[in-house]
Amino acid sequence: MSERVDLFIIGAGVAGRAVAKVARRAGWSVAMAEADGLGGTCPLRGCEPKKILWQAAETIWRAAGARKNGLIDTQPRIDWPALMRFKRSFTEPVDASVEQSLHDLGVDVVRGRAEFLAENRLAVGDREFQAAHIFIGAGATPMRLPFEGAQLVTTSDGFLELDELPGSIVFIGGGYISFEFAHIAARCGVSCKIIQRGDRALKLFDRDMAELVVAATRDLGVEVVIGEEVTDVQREGDRLRVHVGPERRRLCDCEMVVHGAGRAPNLDGLNLDRARLEHTSRGVKVDAHFRSVSNPRVWSAGDCADTPFQLTPVADMEAWTAAQNMVHGEEITVDYSAVPSVTFTLPPLASVGLTEEQARRKGLEMDVFSGDMSGWSSSRRVGVERAGYKLLVDKSTDRILGAHLFGHKAEEMINALALAMGHGLTARQLKTFPLAYPTGIYELRYML
Repeated sequence: MSERVDLFIIGAGVAGRAVAKVARRAGWSVAMAEADGLGGTCPLRGCEPKKILWQAAETIWRAAGARKNGLIDTQPRIDWPALMRFKRSFTEPVDASVEQSLHDLGVDVVRGRAEFLAENRLAVGDREFQAAHIFIGAGATPMRLPFEGAQLVTTSDGFLELDELPGSIVFIGGGYISFEFAHIAARCGVSCKIIQRGDRALKLFDRDMAELVVAATRDLGVEVVIGEEVTDVQREGDRLRVHVGPERRRLCDCEMVVHGAGRAPNLDGLNLDRARLEHTSRGVKVDAHFRSVSNPRVWSAGDCADTPFQLTPVADMEAWTAAQNMVHGEEITVDYSAVPSVTFTLPPLASVGLTEEQARRKGLEMDVFSGDMSGWSSSRRVGVERAGYKLLVDKSTDRILGAHLFGHKAEEMINALALAMGHGLTARQLKTFPLAYPTGIYELRYML
């Protein structure tokens, strides 16, 4: 017999929990299914544990820069097993902590993979539910690799759980995952290679800034191979052999191959067709209010919905919006024009708004302010040898259309630019506002 609930949520990540809070505060009965650990990708196997490893690598990077500036003590090194124990002190308590918070909220947490039985009915193991409303917040998972030997490739999740680092790693894919992990691993003494199938790496970022990142990555000793497609991976004794191209040309041998080729919506096994849910390779198709375009009982947001960004803050924003619309009958939409993103290389690459290519395709009249920051005092103080910026400003309104930074504290500076864009500040207002000095954010004045 089916258990009746007002709302059934698939996924206990940031999106699912945001929706659960709104629904429970409105007095709705809520059940939630989770198959892979409560908390979601970000705190368990994504941005938060990655940032812990990055912080250690940043210490190595900062020490290398400081040696050029008068520091003469020994070079620090990373004790990887100890670092992983420290990382797990953050990740291991997450599941129990989230379970307690959901229990306190009054959510019925069901462990296991949910699957649709009909448009408003689901099963998790031997329990069946009939729901007036359903929210899908199942997140994303590493996409399937379409070549022989894919089972030999370590996922990004697996990299974050390594007890020991290998001596050599090949990263498949030239996106942010590969570059972030390569910058960490290389600073631990690992020989790294990144293989990018297309004609450029970091293709979602501004071309000029991406080229700076590639150059800095090569300076680090990481080999970046552009325009080669991995066609199979084979085991040869205790090593892996990587072949590329249609002729399966041997490119290299290594101890580990890591999947950095992107993530896909985590929708396998949900049996969406039983619920009459339209979906694409990008996720569940939803309207501007995050309601399914084909089943009005179902809502979706975050990485498993067909929306523009796979970012934790965006998932949170979308889910809150979906919850207000679903629970309170509002018709709120989301503005994606000022969503910042960061690739945590060393130094970081950060972006918000349109790239120059996107703006030109739209035919926008703009001023482009760009330059090299490597000679600025903020870069020289920490030994940064490659750094740059590009800001796009609308000629008619003086508002910022896009901002792209590669350099020290770029991950913090981009938030100030996003805030300025989101609230419609002009370039003149940003340039003339009295910011604290000397700080990274103050240097925004020099860019305009």
